[in-house]
Amino acid sequence: MTDSTWPLCTHAADQALIASEHGAITAGDFVARARALAAHLPVGAPVLNVSQSHFGFSLGLAAALLRGCISLMPPNFAPETVRLMQRVAPQAQVDLHHWSGRQATGALAHVAPGDIVCLHDGGDHPADLPTLDLRPWLSTRPQPCTGPFTMPRIAGDQLAALVFTSGSTGEPSGHRKTWGKLVLNARSAQTRLAWAPGSLVATVPPQHMYGFESSVLLALHGGHAMWHGKPMLPADIAHALAAAPAPRCLISTPWHLSLVLEALDNGLSLPPVADVLSATAPLSGELAQRIEDRLGAPVHEIYGSTETGQIATHRTVRSSDWQLLDGVRLSLEHQDGEDVAWVSDGHIEGRVPLADMVTQLDDGHFRLIGRRADMVNIAGKRHSIAALNAIVQRLPGVKDGAFFDPGNQPDAAGADTQVQRLCAFVVAPGLDAKAVTQALRAHIDPVFLPRPLWLLDSLPRNATSKLPRSALQALHARLTQRPG
Repeated sequence: MTDSTWPLCTHAADQALIASEHGAITAGDFVARARALAAHLPVGAPVLNVSQSHFGFSLGLAAALLRGCISLMPPNFAPETVRLMQRVAPQAQVDLHHWSGRQATGALAHVAPGDIVCLHDGGDHPADLPTLDLRPWLSTRPQPCTGPFTMPRIAGDQLAALVFTSGSTGEPSGHRKTWGKLVLNARSAQTRLAWAPGSLVATVPPQHMYGFESSVLLALHGGHAMWHGKPMLPADIAHALAAAPAPRCLISTPWHLSLVLEALDNGLSLPPVADVLSATAPLSGELAQRIEDRLGAPVHEIYGSTETGQIATHRTVRSSDWQLLDGVRLSLEHQDGEDVAWVSDGHIEGRVPLADMVTQLDDGHFRLIGRRADMVNIAGKRHSIAALNAIVQRLPGVKDGAFFDPGNQPDAAGADTQVQRLCAFVVAPGLDAKAVTQALRAHIDPVFLPRPLWLLDSLPRNATSKLPRSALQALHARLTQRPG
């Protein structure tokens, strides 16, 4: 791995890499744009790519790779997160004589060493960073690839990205991703999914590990064309699928997929979809079956994390057990009274512990129990928050819902003793809190019934449809405020 190089992508020069309303952008055209953009980047600079489109992100990633730059991938672009990036962003280790005579041109020619360079495509971006607008390289019409063409190759041990966790249990932490391991990651997923070359339409941002792997990397090293934008609403998803050449693969989340099903019930139409991929939250067997029935396409789930990348898949309607990707090894070690799962080999960078509790079935399969931090113990009884969320979300009339553990609270009598109670935030038009609570009684032990249960118009989901604990904490604090 150390001495090997890997191509930027596996496409032929005239093969489509980007799909858009204006036509296909071939790999040759894409590489020409990436090379032109790379000349504007300072050698080895950390790059923060906030592009909203998959095209913009991928072009920035390619240019950064060609220039020896690290792509920083934080969970969000809030000012506090950007300040963290400025503190921890490492310097790229590049062979500077290789870049002799290749100083950055244009607006970034005089950027100080170590400064983070922000790439954007016209949307919101941090105001206090040196910036480069990618639209001049994105807006030109597709160009034919003429003359000789050589696909760039990148050293396998080149640090390509520093991907940060969400920070839900503390400050976000960065995880190194080398180009060779990322290539193996994408190729192992393509081998498992066995998708015919087609169009990848993704509703998840490319800066998120799942979106990065399953839309950007899978396109580059799976022979596919990625849809240039990032559709989120059902109508936008339908438009993207209709404009993208068949066969079409929809890469999404349970939340977005449930919205698509609701829109289909209300008259939305979709073109044929060949495959569906889901991640970021557990996909219930019931929802997976409904998706397969309505779209006529198999639904697979990806399991992984920021730390590990994707490590396993399953077809939800057939089995709840997970199959490891080829080359990935899982082992259990008994630590502090419980079994901790570790993954290594394949495309894994080193040896990484899982945050989830699992049961190992054999060398290639495991069963997911739940996150260690997700388990609650009330009156000697244990339950998973994720499992409780799945129960409330399946109730008739409920559009969305989430349990929340606020920790120990004073008891109702005002005594010094503390009691643990769960609460819940629910979106259920036409229902009252009493009706939802009564429906929950049929499925869970009374000690886990939420007290209180708040009915809301919507929940604070982020771009990947997740509900960060910080957002739920803020919502809980607002709802429990009392007049002074």
